[in-house]
Amino acid sequence: MKVILLQDVAKVGKKFEVKQVADGFGRNFLLKTGLATEANPAGLKRIAGLKSKQIQAEQITKAEKEAFKQIIKGQVIVVKAKANQAGHLFAGLRKADIIKACQDQIGKKIEANDLIIDEPIKMIGEYSVELKDDGGNNKKPPTFILKVEAV
Repeated sequence: MKVILLQDVAKVGKKFEVKQVADGFGRNFLLKTGLATEANPAGLKRIAGLKSKQIQAEQITKAEKEAFKQIIKGQVIVVKAKANQAGHLFAGLRKADIIKACQDQIGKKIEANDLIIDEPIKMIGEYSVELKDDGGNNKKPPTFILKVEAV
């Protein structure tokens, strides 16, 4: 039986691929759970439309990410957190905290996998935070300053 996968399926294939599978597996698992549809002319036409919409959405998202990286480049993002007298934070700042601060101060959200932070920030001070650069071209990745202040 030929099916069109609607999602990535482990050990079978990736989204929108046409695969030949056993009849029972296709009918009883893939079709019933909505992981695939039959590979008939109507299904192929529908999938072609979905595939083009997904490609357009990915291009828009990529353009938005690049625009955001240009906006945030060189900006100073201020985060206020509780700290002791020595400047140690009571709770380390993680990616989610930095993402929320960026969204509050700039108005746009970044993805967690775009931030390059090895470990949580645990001290008051200024930190240079890099963003993952998908462009390549051996250029320096965009960075911004994260200023951590005590409440």
